[in-house]
Amino acid sequence: GTLIKTKSGKVFPTDCSDWQLLYESIPAELKKLHSDGHKIVIFTNQKGIQVAKVDRTEFRKKIEAIVAKMGVPIQAFVSVAGGMYRKPCIGMWEELRERNEGVEIKLEENHSYADRFFAANVGIPFKTPEEFFGKSKEQEPWGPPVFDPKLLFAEGITQLEPADAPLKSEKQEIIVMVGFPGSGKSTFARMLAEQNGRYVAVASETSTACRCFVMKCGMEHAQHNIRYRTLTAGAGEISSMVLRIHKGKYVEPTKEEGFQQIVHVNFQPKFEEKHLENLYKMYLIE
Repeated sequence: GTLIKTKSGKVFPTDCSDWQLLYESIPAELKKLHSDGHKIVIFTNQKGIQVAKVDRTEFRKKIEAIVAKMGVPIQAFVSVAGGMYRKPCIGMWEELRERNEGVEIKLEENHSYADRFFAANVGIPFKTPEEFFGKSKEQEPWGPPVFDPKLLFAEGITQLEPADAPLKSEKQEIIVMVGFPGSGKSTFARMLAEQNGRYVAVASETSTACRCFVMKCGMEHAQHNIRYRTLTAGAGEISSMVLRIHKGKYVEPTKEEGFQQIVHVNFQPKFEEKHLENLYKMYLIE
């Protein structure tokens, strides 16, 4: 975390007393911020409380002990489940704004990819503990996210590749859909084809043309879509293991399998309400 680390040296604390300051200078830095008129806020994901791996009362005592160590007023928001309150989603940020109506909100530090994305989603600067408390001049190296949902809205992206591929054929045909769970197959067409060979064989026997539509949607994009669907429609989560298995076994379709044409489909989300579009454009996976 930003403020503390484990005393045990383990990645995760052994219990709620297993913590120490990340930097001894942190209380002084926070006191200076407080005296300059800043409000200090902690946002933390603690799903372990929901699944009973962390005792709620003991964790509350831990937060109180941390606040006492800092010696300044601190407001803490703790997400104990999934949904809109878990970072990088901005539910806790919106709760902060609601509880501090009329107060200008500016804050600068967090730590982890979820926190980087959380900062990006709410539009605030990001600094690592090393940069903010340790006064390091070196920025932590990290690449851009594998999937950035905002790039889907760039101009000039056609729905199909090749662009002149017909969406519907004038003649009867069989279409095989290929893509990750959550890649938009059901939205694009009301059919799922899980066994290519079976449908190609049927097409061959009946002299029916068979085209393959491949969803241009990587694993991270599929995770994003599944997360969005869970947040907005209450759909169940699909585990990352399922997606990794799909990725490991996936073989790109070829015409040699008997397809008349292979068409790649760009994911083009449509929204009935602006707030749903705004949510989709945020980073939703950790």
